[in-house]
Amino acid sequence: MKNSEVCHLKNHSPDFGNSIRNLEIQSANFFLHNLIIME
Repeated sequence: MKNSEVCHLKNHSPDFGNSIRNLEIQSANFFLHNLIIME
């Protein structure tokens, strides 16, 4: 998705924007967690 599309969706649906944000945070945390385990 383009950034403009994401912004458009966030403007019209705060809940949807928040869920995307939460998914991004969860993905980052999961990635960092795996990096720590691998070392």
